[in-house]
Order: sequence, then C-alpha cells, then structure tokens
Amino acid sequence: MNTTTHYALHIDDLRISKGLTVHELCEGICDDSTYRRYKTGKKDIPIYKIKMFCDKLELDWDEFLSNTMSKTSVEYKDKKCHTILIMALEHVIDAVLLS
Repeated sequence: MNTTTHYALHIDDLRISKGLTVHELCEGICDDSTYRRYKTGKKDIPIYKIKMFCDKLELDWDEFLSNTMSKTSVEYKDKKCHTILIMALEHVIDAVLLS
C-alpha cells in the first residue's frame, strides 16, 4: 500500500469520526468516485487535495501528517483484511441460505 493510500484512509477515518458523508467531504474538492479511487489506491491523491481535505476537516496540516505517520501499515492492512473477510463470510452465508 502506497503512502497516498494511507493518507486517503486516514482522511476517511477522520471523515467518519466527524460524521460527514463522502459527498459532504468531497464537495468542492473532487467527485465521490475519485475519492473512492484514492481510498482503494487506484489513484494517487495529490498533496494539494490532501490539504483541501484537511481544511474541510478543520485539521492542521502538521497534525494530520503527524497522526498519519504514527499509524502503521499493519493497522491499515488489518482493516482491509477484516473488510475482505466480512465480505467473504457474507458470500458464504448467502450461498448457504440460497441452497
């Protein structure tokens, strides 16, 4: 996972903690689908966009960088693996229920 993906995931954590929807956060910055590509690592998030998100989240740039750097890649990998596991289990449950 690259650094900009870590930034995007941290921005998303902050968005959720502030109770904002993806659309509310992205308004005036980028469209919702671009934001989702940032989160999945399909598109690198430019630094100026990160700063715009920080402004919208009322977060100081230095504080954001400090908090992001303190998160380890293991935390993000664990979160992604957890999501994948849940999706797989839901698929298995659906298959059992349909049989």
